[in-house]
Amino acid sequence: MLFCSFNTEIIFVVNINGNGCVQNIPIWFMRERSELASLEELTLEDPEGRAWHVRLHHRKMPRMSAPRTHIAEGWREFARGNRLKMDDRCVFESVVARGKGMVMNVRIIRQGRDTSK
Repeated sequence: MLFCSFNTEIIFVVNINGNGCVQNIPIWFMRERSELASLEELTLEDPEGRAWHVRLHHRKMPRMSAPRTHIAEGWREFARGNRLKMDDRCVFESVVARGKGMVMNVRIIRQGRDTSK
């Protein structure tokens, strides 16, 4: 997992691995974006502008100061709908409030090829 900051936006990058069911969100990201800690749902927007509704699971881990958060229900559909493969990367960026929910833009980099617009 990598992280970087562009235009003062906090983002994180994940490499796609064999587990297509869930996607962990880094603890440091959750600390920086504390508004996500109380959310149960989030919308991911892909490079085509399609909205994918996902559920967040927050789980307290023994011996850890902060709970672990992962994207659960809906992640598999997002991954399949965007044809994610091993070693692709997803860049999660720009968490913004929209209506009653939060939207996170996701840029996809396919094995060294950036597919964002």
